[in-house]
Amino acid sequence: ECPNGYELYRGQCYKLIPSDGNLLNSLETCNQDGAALAFPESLDVLQYLATMLE
Repeated sequence: ECPNGYELYRGQCYKLIPSDGNLLNSLETCNQDGAALAFPESLDVLQYLATMLE
């Protein structure tokens, strides 16, 4: 089960957070939420994350 606002996919929780494109700001936002940036290591996870942007 994932925290409120997160979606579960293949045992991991993901949340789309609007960003200004700045990596350091994105890292800080994730850190404040107790999370980490997603770095997909497989095509299926990458495709799943892409659907979150639609």
